[in-house]
Amino acid sequence: MKKKWGLYPRLTCHSVGTLRPGSGLSSFFHFSRYRGLNLTAFSSQIKNGYSVLIREARGSDASKILEFIDTISSESDFLTFGQGEFIMSVEQEKEFLDKIAKQNNALFIVAEIDSKIIGTASFSGGARPRILHIGELSVSVLKEYWGNGIGTELIKYMIDWCKQSGVIRKINLIVRDDN
Repeated sequence: MKKKWGLYPRLTCHSVGTLRPGSGLSSFFHFSRYRGLNLTAFSSQIKNGYSVLIREARGSDASKILEFIDTISSESDFLTFGQGEFIMSVEQEKEFLDKIAKQNNALFIVAEIDSKIIGTASFSGGARPRILHIGELSVSVLKEYWGNGIGTELIKYMIDWCKQSGVIRKINLIVRDDN
C-alpha cells in the first residue's frame, strides 16, 4: 500500500500495517532542540498511567539497550532474531550508537519509564547518495507495555524527525499483518 501523507506531503510510506496520520492519539511534547531541529525529547503519560520519556539513545545506554534486546527476543516471534541470536558486545553497541548520532539520516531513540528502557525505535537512511533520502523504520516495545500507545508515540517522533531532517523524503515500514 502506498499512501501520501497529508501532513507531510514530501514523505511517502510503504506499509502493510495500520500507521495512519491524524489518528487522534495525543502526545504531550516538552520542546527542546535536536541536532539543530525543532524536535524534542518528550514525556507523555500513557494509558496505564506511567510517565514515559522518549529521547535519543546515547552511547552510555548500550548496556541497557542490549538487556532490552535480550528480553524482547524471547517475547515475540515477529523479530528477525530469537533469544541469544543478537550477539553484540556493550562496546560494539556503544560504537553503533555513537556512529548513528553523527549521521544526518539515521536516529535511534528509546522510551523509558523510571530509567528502564521499555521501547526503542530506529531509522536508518541509505548509504549511497541516490538513496540517502530513503530509510527504514523499526519499533520494538516490551510485551508488558504493549497496547499502551508507546509504539505509536515512537513512530510519531520518528515521522516528525524525518520531516524536519531536510534529508529524508521516504519512510519504509515493513509490518506483518498478523502482528
